Amino acid sequence: MNTKITFFNISLFLSATFFCHSAYAQLELSAFTATGRGGAATTFATDYQAIGVNPANLGVRRSFRDPELTFGFAEFNASFFSEGLTRGELFETIFSPIADNFNTYEEKKKAAEKFANKTNAVNVDFMLAGVAWSHPKWGGIAFSVRDRIQFNARLNTLASEIMFLGANAPYFPTLLLNDDANTQIPNDSRVTPEQRALVVAGFKPTDEESLTYGQVMNGTRFSMSWYREYNMSLGTKVFDSYNFSAHAGVGVKYLQGIGLIDVNVENNQFTNNTISLSPTFGLGQLLDGVPTPPNQTPNFEGFIQGASSLNKFIAAKPVGSGFAMDLGINLVVRRRLFIGVAVTNLGQLNWENNTYRLNNSKLREVQGLGLNNYNILGASTSSFRLAGDGAALQLEGSSPFATELPSVIRVGTSYEYFRTFHVGLDVVIPRNNVAGNLRSPLYTLGGEYRLTKFIRLSSGISIGGNQSSRVNIPAGVVFEARKRWFEMGIATRDIISYFINESGGTTVSFSAGFIRFKISRLKL
Repeated sequence: MNTKITFFNISLFLSATFFCHSAYAQLELSAFTATGRGGAATTFATDYQAIGVNPANLGVRRSFRDPELTFGFAEFNASFFSEGLTRGELFETIFSPIADNFNTYEEKKKAAEKFANKTNAVNVDFMLAGVAWSHPKWGGIAFSVRDRIQFNARLNTLASEIMFLGANAPYFPTLLLNDDANTQIPNDSRVTPEQRALVVAGFKPTDEESLTYGQVMNGTRFSMSWYREYNMSLGTKVFDSYNFSAHAGVGVKYLQGIGLIDVNVENNQFTNNTISLSPTFGLGQLLDGVPTPPNQTPNFEGFIQGASSLNKFIAAKPVGSGFAMDLGINLVVRRRLFIGVAVTNLGQLNWENNTYRLNNSKLREVQGLGLNNYNILGASTSSFRLAGDGAALQLEGSSPFATELPSVIRVGTSYEYFRTFHVGLDVVIPRNNVAGNLRSPLYTLGGEYRLTKFIRLSSGISIGGNQSSRVNIPAGVVFEARKRWFEMGIATRDIISYFINESGGTTVSFSAGFIRFKISRLKL
């Protein structure tokens, strides 16, 4: 099997997707039926797709036609956003992530300039399996297994130059060449392309001339979380009259932590600097039940080398565990107006193995010539070393630690007209500032229209979240078989980006589900 497992392959198969800033964490998860509405889901989501959104929806039955049993497999949602890349560049990064797009110093310099001080974003959610059972009197219960991958990164100019130029970055005044004499030359405009290709390392001659990592990375935010959820949610009716009903729900989940990077630098100091990664990523060695020895510097094989088998990602060994809870309510007025409120992901993860932290020592030397494309996952020992001698970052072992989960408050309302047209407004508000969460509230107006007995169309508009003033226009289509026993569909969070190739805010989003079944009446 090809050892160069791509970023796109990884994101689709539960892998460690580390591209950038999570744009839509904590929205509709893998519910492809909601993506076409831009994430409006607080009162829309049903059956197992309500898990992580609003568990109270499991207790709502809109009509006698609602299925008693729903189950599905392999539903996914992936969203990529870049503030600085064009649509073509973002597409190339996703679908050809190991291509050598930058072969010269000038190309890498331009890439560093384009990437610096810009928000880039990804959110990947993959549901392996989900099932829900609903009863007209008792309510509903649902279970699912899913992987959630979220990553945040906004690099300052200096950090971006070091990432893409490596040892050739202007930060290093002296270059070491790989020739017979181990020649050292000044890093200035006189360096020829042939000499830059021979560079082994860039360094500062003395510690006095070197900056601390806090100074080098000042203003940089770089965080990632990947964990696997085993979810169980319940929803039931707590009050019912002809014109009004109230429903409440609760969800509990067991979490396995696969990877965490949480680095934030303000005023030249680390406010967060914790790392815990499964051996899948080629960083350090897992010691079962034994904390990482203090001050131990991990080895680094590189993400590509560490991904020699896809099974290593699907069955990635956890390095942490924890529990979380979801709470929600759904009020129904005159059987058509729905009002929902939910709080999701109340809990924490305990990271117990392969735990490291960045120390605020001085950056004096870096080896490697920098990334050859915009895919951070392309990092290897020859391009950008994350640990060990000559690495861009200095890591050392730390004690186990706990982190809050990215938690949000959801408020939504929607109106349904005779099961033909359903429109609603959602607001998603971050409860905490942790790895993987939204930076600001996200506002979404979306709806769906039943075009025929077999086809539902959806669209809407969304703004905010991690994309500030960027406006997205989602679109989706769902096909239902006769008597609605089978459902499949595709959607995108922003259809405009597929047709307009502009910089300043590009979204590439795709969501799909092709194995979703609904059984209306169970004969037990």
